[in-house]
Amino acid sequence: MVTRSLFSGILLVCVSCSIIHTDKEIDCTNDEKIDKINTNFLYMEELIKLNPKLGPRTNIETYIEFKDNGQVIYYYKQNGVIKKTPPKYERGFYFVKKDKLYFKSFFTHPQGGGWVKSVLSRKKNDTLYFRRLENCEENYIYIPILKESVVMEK
Repeated sequence: MVTRSLFSGILLVCVSCSIIHTDKEIDCTNDEKIDKINTNFLYMEELIKLNPKLGPRTNIETYIEFKDNGQVIYYYKQNGVIKKTPPKYERGFYFVKKDKLYFKSFFTHPQGGGWVKSVLSRKKNDTLYFRRLENCEENYIYIPILKESVVMEK
């Protein structure tokens, strides 16, 4: 009985450790060095490659806004008007650490959801290119749009 309990405890610790360490970052030496982000823009999100896990979301124009306090606000376009996504469905935050910009976002999906952590890999003419921590391949492009040039729901 004691052996069974001891084995179960050790197994639980091993599984917990393996889950905790799955968020390891791969070092991509050409990542963009940055100390702050331009918060005057609304950024339109585009997938670089079609991600089948996102399903119908790829048909909806989505936008993000970086706030000065580190918060990221999500928006979507419906009938020509940009509306705020409720935080229970999608939310995020960003921070700068060792001259790298990290972006952590939460999403919900019928099959699950969770947190996704990305890092800014490059910036070109205020367009932002992000990659996941696990590899050096870029996944998302965020194209800047002046906030004054879009119709937003009040």
